[in-house]
Amino acid sequence: MNWEIFSTIGYVSIGLWLCMPLLWLLHLLRRPRCRLCFVALLLGVTALVLAKVNYQTYVNRIQVDRTRQIEDQLARHELARQAAKAERAGEVAQIRFAEDEGDDFLDKAGMDKADLQYMQRFDKDVTPQWKNRKKQ
Repeated sequence: MNWEIFSTIGYVSIGLWLCMPLLWLLHLLRRPRCRLCFVALLLGVTALVLAKVNYQTYVNRIQVDRTRQIEDQLARHELARQAAKAERAGEVAQIRFAEDEGDDFLDKAGMDKADLQYMQRFDKDVTPQWKNRKKQ
């Protein structure tokens, strides 16, 4: 059982609801009729108020755990990225430069103009600063 569904106020409310039938039973069994029926009614109203407070402050704020859906979406995104990378692997030129990293096989020197524009959307600073300086 998940004990985090209710707060302490909610469990007090449940306890008061459970006391009501006991008070009704005592009211029926005792011959000199006392006011246990009215106490049971008062407990019922108090339990109702506490249940409403518990619902507004605690139960209403419970949200669905979406970590599994997020992980699934990230896994699908990673699979799509790897598939696109594998698809592009055969299209790019196999030119390797000294400054390339070990997994950097998408060489921009072998791409045509449309592919370069597509890649530049992801790379903000495409040309290094030393290339932008004028010759002296």
